[in-house]
Amino acid sequence: MEKIIDKESFFEIIAKRRSIRVFSNDPVPKADLERILAAATFAPSGTNSQPWHFVVVKTESIRKKMAAAVEAKMDEILTWPETADKVRRINAYRRSFTFFGDAPVVIAVLGKDHQTIVRKTIESHGVVQSRNRPSSAHLSVAAAIQNLLLFASVLGYGTCWMTGPLIAAQEIEEILGVEEPWYLSSVVPLGRPAEHPVIRSRKGLDKVVTWMP
Repeated sequence: MEKIIDKESFFEIIAKRRSIRVFSNDPVPKADLERILAAATFAPSGTNSQPWHFVVVKTESIRKKMAAAVEAKMDEILTWPETADKVRRINAYRRSFTFFGDAPVVIAVLGKDHQTIVRKTIESHGVVQSRNRPSSAHLSVAAAIQNLLLFASVLGYGTCWMTGPLIAAQEIEEILGVEEPWYLSSVVPLGRPAEHPVIRSRKGLDKVVTWMP
């Protein structure tokens, strides 16, 4: 008989997961990383395309180089004429975009485009899909990241799903040797938490759910 997972414990894992931005220096065993990444690969994906790849960065000098690339991009942005009156607001993001460099492990999550034969046929027929409609690949990679975050939490690790560093996506891809068709989708720092953020409120179901008759 298949083992039934305690549903209340599983819900608690989901509800208590937090984004962690401060980490201890404790090393992360490879065996734990392998289990976390394996959990990520069991995410659903369009036509089982599995359009994801994970670059695990444990070397401090590479992590720092990645963060420095984001810092440099922030500096570049502040030279643009249109940011002259936004310096303080932009600088407020600096730490939020670069703290990953201090984590013991950084996982660069890569994605690649994938389209079903139906979508390709529709587009070849001249039907343009909504510009706001995310691709199957983007959603598949997002599902893999969520699996990663949740199972890391089960093992006692903290993570943070980061897209801020993507302002320097090209530079980070060059540092990591990423080649087409792959592209940087997200950056996920991982390590033992050195902070305990409070539980942030969530909108009630009455605000986010519409029940159709």
